[in-house]
Amino acid sequence: MCWILILVVSPVDTPNKVFSKSAKKTARKKNYIIFFFNSIFTILSLLLHWNKGLIFIDLSLIICATGLYTGYISNIRRHHES
Repeated sequence: MCWILILVVSPVDTPNKVFSKSAKKTARKKNYIIFFFNSIFTILSLLLHWNKGLIFIDLSLIICATGLYTGYISNIRRHHES
């Protein structure tokens, strides 16, 4: 669930780092590559019963999704106010 949320929103611009169209495409491609390898690791963790690995993956995805949506909402508010 978190990966879907991350893939939909990322990358998020900030006042200090505004992405150009080519930089957004590059960041999105990197995001898909990380998603692919993370999915493989998650499937291996499920098959090999590496429960500790799954906990760390879940926590990191929750933290990433929370940070991305915080930035996304902040951008919406900033554009709405100006």
